[in-house]
Amino acid sequence: MRGVVPDFFLMGVTQGLVDAIQDGALKRCVPLVDDPGQYDADAMLQLDYRKVILQWFVAFKILGGRFLDDLAV
Repeated sequence: MRGVVPDFFLMGVTQGLVDAIQDGALKRCVPLVDDPGQYDADAMLQLDYRKVILQWFVAFKILGGRFLDDLAV
């Protein structure tokens, strides 16, 4: 987490991922907001941004659970 803005990452760890991290190819997922310049500064302070961030959190949580369930099979 940076400041008051959570970052979400969902990924399986493979050699390709390790290589991508080392090469700097990992991308940050940022919700679409009205003013991207202000997003990092006060995203959790603005109610509209907070709603979007929490929706992303729930979506990542669901996807993460499905991803982990798929790995267990």
